[in-house]
Amino acid sequence: MCSNYRLEYWRFVSILLRRWGRDATRMWLGTMVLLTAHHFINYALVVAAELEEHCKSLDREETCSERNIQSPSLEVSDADAMA
Repeated sequence: MCSNYRLEYWRFVSILLRRWGRDATRMWLGTMVLLTAHHFINYALVVAAELEEHCKSLDREETCSERNIQSPSLEVSDADAMA
């Protein structure tokens, strides 16, 4: 395990083995949590990098106010404005 969260990873493995080393169900669940967390962290890093690059490319083109983007979810209806 060569990552920036390796200390927490091995701490979790240690706790998992000490507390539930003889409980197969909890060991399986703990292992699945480790694998899922590892996958999620790696996936989140990739998505964050892609999002950052996309935002930089948008900044290079023009600002949102210059594009006059309208979003139906952000518009306020007359009934909502009166409430």
